[in-house]
Amino acid sequence: MSIRIGQLAAEVNLRSESLSKEQPMSAREEQFTYLLGLMARSTTSMTASVTAKAFEQLRCKDEALQAPARQMIERMQAISEELDH
Repeated sequence: MSIRIGQLAAEVNLRSESLSKEQPMSAREEQFTYLLGLMARSTTSMTASVTAKAFEQLRCKDEALQAPARQMIERMQAISEELDH
């Protein structure tokens, strides 16, 4: 996806702030803002769950499970950082 979720959320936030000073948001914009918030929370929850599972796999003595677990933790960290921006 060419537009990151964090950038999109920031744009919606800026737009909603400017609109609140000038005029109220439309119902469509309010719904979009609400759904974007739900999506961000769901993604955050999913990354936390996947990261927890990857840490469980790191405790395994099997290197075939440990290497992918490390990669998954790195990927989830990258996603979390994108959400934080």
